[in-house]
Amino acid sequence: MSLIIRDYQDADEFLTDAIEKDRYGNKNLNSHDNYRKHCQTVGEQSRIKAVRIAAEYDVDIELASISGLLHDIGKIVVTPESKKKDPDLIFDSIHGYEYLVENGLEDIATTIFPSFTLLEMMRMYPDIFPEYADHKLEPVTMEQMIVVYGDCHVNGSGELVSFDKRMGDIRKRYPSDSIMVRSLDNGGEQRLRALSQEIDSLIA
Repeated sequence: MSLIIRDYQDADEFLTDAIEKDRYGNKNLNSHDNYRKHCQTVGEQSRIKAVRIAAEYDVDIELASISGLLHDIGKIVVTPESKKKDPDLIFDSIHGYEYLVENGLEDIATTIFPSFTLLEMMRMYPDIFPEYADHKLEPVTMEQMIVVYGDCHVNGSGELVSFDKRMGDIRKRYPSDSIMVRSLDNGGEQRLRALSQEIDSLIA
């Protein structure tokens, strides 16, 4: 099985189809419109940052843009088997990674894999997906860092916001005892802030 995504337009068409399937089928999302806006803005911001960084560093602009657009694809392509292990879809980057690899898109899969606080969540719950314990859970390539940066600056409604505003919005949306908030408290927010500052320094 393979999925052909040659450019950003292909990726956007795929995302649109996946959203519609979820809207009328699995219904994993509470708001399909907000999800689409968030993904689109992260994709757009990833392209903008990649273009600016590419002036001095080696960056695959198209890969960063497409990966930004599809960074949350795991929320709507998750299999029933994986959802049993992860009913709240907290490990959505793993679901997305598996789906994209199975469909022959390993470059995009690898770029979206080390998302947000996956590193901290895997440390907190190593037994949910133990097969990924040895994977690189922290963004290291420029494309990976750019996508995570975009996710750190676009809220759930698709609005471009400051890093602090984004962290505050997450803390308002999720209970204080949720894995998302606890992953921020357990080093995630500090690590993401450092990444955000590093990208800011490259585009200053």
